[in-house]
Amino acid sequence: MKKIVILGIDTDLRYKIEHWLNENYEIIGYSDLSDKYTNCTTFAYKKYYKIHELFVRQNEIDYIIVCETNYKRWYEINNELTFSGIDEKKILPTLVFAHPERAFVSPYNDFLRINKRFSSLLFGMSYSRSGFMPHFLKDSWFKFSIGGGDLHTYDLWLSNLVINHFDLLSNVKQIALELPYYIFNWDIQCSNQIYTRMLYFDEFNDYGGFLVKKEDAWQYILKYRALKNIFSARYEQCEGVFTNHVYDVRELNTFIKNKSKEYFIADKIWMKSHKETEMVNISRLDHILQICNKFNFNTTIIIYPMSPCFILNNVEIIERNRSYFYSALEKLGYSGKVIDFMDLNKEKDLFTDKDFRDLTHLNTNGGNKCSIILNQLIE
Repeated sequence: MKKIVILGIDTDLRYKIEHWLNENYEIIGYSDLSDKYTNCTTFAYKKYYKIHELFVRQNEIDYIIVCETNYKRWYEINNELTFSGIDEKKILPTLVFAHPERAFVSPYNDFLRINKRFSSLLFGMSYSRSGFMPHFLKDSWFKFSIGGGDLHTYDLWLSNLVINHFDLLSNVKQIALELPYYIFNWDIQCSNQIYTRMLYFDEFNDYGGFLVKKEDAWQYILKYRALKNIFSARYEQCEGVFTNHVYDVRELNTFIKNKSKEYFIADKIWMKSHKETEMVNISRLDHILQICNKFNFNTTIIIYPMSPCFILNNVEIIERNRSYFYSALEKLGYSGKVIDFMDLNKEKDLFTDKDFRDLTHLNTNGGNKCSIILNQLIE
């Protein structure tokens, strides 16, 4: 049995970790950085370790699991523990649990396990994850949509399918790409989102950008794989579930009334222009389109809608990104179909703030509506 100490008592995550541990891992105690536990010797009928005790007795401990999903806070805790003399290889983060999504099994893995011949594939981000409902479309679609998805991921997954699993693509006639206007500036491996979304790349050991951009990349890769061994069997134990469906019926219009103007301003990814990233991503899209052309897959690019109140407060930023997006498609000579809900919504007012759960993501009702419209627009 591997010996585990959980650090972080007053968190929901602590409770979850206790239930997710694989059967060959044993919790031998708890610890916390808060002063309020100074006089404690036990917690939950197990030993309570003060920080100096974690150092002194670390040879008896295989891993210290830190209950913290905020990267900055995790970094501070990690530094505090290592400064106290604790072996950094024993300190495991839980950043991978920051989002209520898959942590170790990706839609790519699902596609292989389902072993079904679909006629259409969608590669996309969180916008289509909540806004694309395959059951409303006439063709048989598989949705690879993932939170924070980027062109690196889509190119990696599609390339591996073509090389290693082409038999599963035998019925594919169409590939759709859900791309926001800022897609050419977006690279997960160069952002802190990589710490929460390692599963996109780990199966392929594809960490080039991460290793170059982040000093702690190699350490975190090893820690992610340790977390996978510890949690994967119980965290994602039901192999019969393949749903990539987000249920959320919150309505944006109900909670924006008293928000300050800053609340509506676009995320910094909309603001920046990284020429190197842009050029690499244009090459990645070009490679995807070459694959589609080679194997006669029709292509459709879908731009999902943003809420009217988001658009109203970011007109200039959106237009700048839109202009670059379409100029890049023109340079690539893209001749496939583009379904731009941002433009369509200007003309027809298809979506209101009531259709969104936040500034940029459709809620379930909006996603259903969008999917029904897509069924009419996608040939």
